[in-house]
Amino acid sequence: MQTFTHIFKDEVSAPSYRWTNLDGSEGGIVAESATIDSTAIISPSAEVCPGASVGGFARIGEGASIGAGASIGRRARIGADVRIGETVSIDEDVHIGYDVRIGIGAIIGVCASIGAGARIGCGVSIGSEAYIGIDAFVGEGVSIGSEAYIGYRADIGDGARIESAVHIGRYAIVSGGEEVSFSRLTSSSSLTRWAKVRASRALPTSDAIPTSEAGLDAHRGMKHCFRIAADRALWVELSLDGMEPYVARAIARAHVHATHEYPTDVLKATNGDKYEAAARVIASRLLPMLMSGEVSADTGIQRVAGMIQHSTGIDILKYVRVVQYSIPNFSAINLSAKRV
Repeated sequence: MQTFTHIFKDEVSAPSYRWTNLDGSEGGIVAESATIDSTAIISPSAEVCPGASVGGFARIGEGASIGAGASIGRRARIGADVRIGETVSIDEDVHIGYDVRIGIGAIIGVCASIGAGARIGCGVSIGSEAYIGIDAFVGEGVSIGSEAYIGYRADIGDGARIESAVHIGRYAIVSGGEEVSFSRLTSSSSLTRWAKVRASRALPTSDAIPTSEAGLDAHRGMKHCFRIAADRALWVELSLDGMEPYVARAIARAHVHATHEYPTDVLKATNGDKYEAAARVIASRLLPMLMSGEVSADTGIQRVAGMIQHSTGIDILKYVRVVQYSIPNFSAINLSAKRV
């Protein structure tokens, strides 16, 4: 192995060598002090700085740079022109798109995914299976829980805390220092005040939702029909027709629902508050999905049903129907709630 002195992109100079991939092809420049698994594939124009490590079957794309002391887990995929800062920890099976920047000391959990062009600040923590959208911005010291979703070009301010399974829509802005726990499945939670949700367009109406006045009038005859509203223009109407009382009670007791208080624009059912509570549980998770503009009502309700089944063991799909909903073409709507 022939060694030479190389000046890396972070301007660190260190003894280095040219990596040889498992198939015999020429790889990138690797610092002599870096630890590289023999099965890793490093593109010829990529570089791995001193003290970094790259796990088995990981792939480092063209022009990518792995900072000093950074750790790349097994089977991770690092896209072209990615810059990973010093001491960053990237777990197994992480996927990072091209032209991503990750600041010093960030931690990326197993199976997380970061879209192309995203910017991740120093000291950020991203949980397992979380998704960071294309061109999203995540400020310094932000904590993002497992299975959270940060949409296209969302902006998360410094020090914000995004809890597990929270869905932040495209173009959303979360102020620095805020805590957003909009949809946790195992405990009460809330969307913190000052979080702004922005959308560029209205969500197209699902084919399964009636669009004619006659169709809507027919649905009005349902026994358990509720409208859960964030304001006059942002609401979802759910039918729980056929749902057994014990099912509604189980959903209400599962503490799946968010604790933010929607205004009381609710169509009262004839069989007690447990149905209304169940409707709120479902709507509290469904509304942010619809606001994101990235799922239909049908897809959204299927996702919510899966989450509730995980928490309660009950399949609610046969009981719940989205009758209609309103997602405005708005420039900025504030959703306020009790602070966690």
